[in-house]
Amino acid sequence: MTVLKRSPEDELAEKPAIEWLEELGWEFAHGPDISPDGVAPERSSYRDVVLAGRLRRFLARSVPDIPAEDRELAITGIQTTTSPVPIEDHADFHRLLIEGFPLTYNDSEGVERTARVKLVDLDRPDNNEFLVVNQLTTIVSGKNRRPDLVLFVNGIPLGQIELKSPLAASATPEKAVDQIAHYVETIPPLYRFVEVVGVSDLHRAMVGTITTPAEHFKQWKSMEASDDEGKSQLEVMIRGVFEPERFLRLISDYVLFETDGSRTSKILAKYHQVDAV
Repeated sequence: MTVLKRSPEDELAEKPAIEWLEELGWEFAHGPDISPDGVAPERSSYRDVVLAGRLRRFLARSVPDIPAEDRELAITGIQTTTSPVPIEDHADFHRLLIEGFPLTYNDSEGVERTARVKLVDLDRPDNNEFLVVNQLTTIVSGKNRRPDLVLFVNGIPLGQIELKSPLAASATPEKAVDQIAHYVETIPPLYRFVEVVGVSDLHRAMVGTITTPAEHFKQWKSMEASDDEGKSQLEVMIRGVFEPERFLRLISDYVLFETDGSRTSKILAKYHQVDAV
């Protein structure tokens, strides 16, 4: 495994975040290791944000009756940008995630059939592969960015956690939100997919979406205060938002797209709204 010098951010926020995610069932991979020139590459280029091999494995298990070449059409199709506006592009992907990718194919007897190919099993979390990757270098149009933690389900980057050092007074969660906004502008292919965003400096942790303004990112809590005693806000957020079953349920049932005719926004329910439902 590639060894990098660890910063306070790595040791005090990123490392425990990964450990909590692993406790919840997420596999871990080091970003440089799975990059095109890494020791276990899962990307053919630094522009790739979907780990196609993992999605290919999932589809082979979930829709084995669809010919492999047609499954490849779904893998290529979901990565095709449909709008230069990131949130519009994301909304199009979200519909595919919920409804399935529309596919016409010929079965083994040559009969033409149509299907909605599900990319993620939203009802049975155990049927999916969950992977958290740190320091995933992504290069788009010469812009080189490296998000802290990207969370993949069947190779699709559905979540992101951006972390700041708890030792630096100026490195706040709000600064992490600003950084996410900068990433959306500079590496938009990633944000076709990212459904939920968490930001934290360990002491404070908040959750939102790729269009949520900094002032509307909100802390995640348990409805019983005693459940959060002795835990950092980062741990509470990870256990409350990114536990695999909860994470998929939030994506499928607790987001809303709104438009005023000129601008689209994505809204994620807050913890008390989820609990009320």
